[in-house]
Amino acid sequence: MSVEDDDNPWKSKQIYVFSFLKTQTESQLINLATKVSEHDQPDHLKAVLSRLIGGVSGEVKNLIFAANGPKPDLVLTDAVHNMVDIVANAEYCLVYDKPITSKGLLWSDFILWWQEKSGCGESQAEHSLYLRLKASLGSEVEKLLFFTYYKDFKALLGEKLPALVPQVYLHYDLKTLKEL
Repeated sequence: MSVEDDDNPWKSKQIYVFSFLKTQTESQLINLATKVSEHDQPDHLKAVLSRLIGGVSGEVKNLIFAANGPKPDLVLTDAVHNMVDIVANAEYCLVYDKPITSKGLLWSDFILWWQEKSGCGESQAEHSLYLRLKASLGSEVEKLLFFTYYKDFKALLGEKLPALVPQVYLHYDLKTLKEL
């Protein structure tokens, strides 16, 4: 051991980490790596984990929709991992990145997502989301359908109201793939 090794503050940390990792089972190491990948999201670690535990890694983009300007240009960069990049006009569209439950995408789910995304308060999130979606509509027919749907069915269905999603450019339904 040289003098340089003795002066290296990382040397003791490295020894500590390696001695800890040696005592862990494969299952414990995979759990630890999964937690690290969720926090840091390094692509190479996700790729290794997907080989170890099966399935695909990476962010699933469930829904790309509602451009209020030029339509997005989408490129499928990795079909196996469903990696879609929005290479142009991403600032004009919305990406719903929450899991869609067996109940489907409800308007109430949509409002909660928008509240998180926009930072709106609870009371203004619904109105703000409605206006943002309305801004993406292209024709008078779309506008009439959108207005009528929310005006007539919201009162009737309440919390069970399915979200009417305008101008969908990409929808990836993970459940359908599993069923196949």
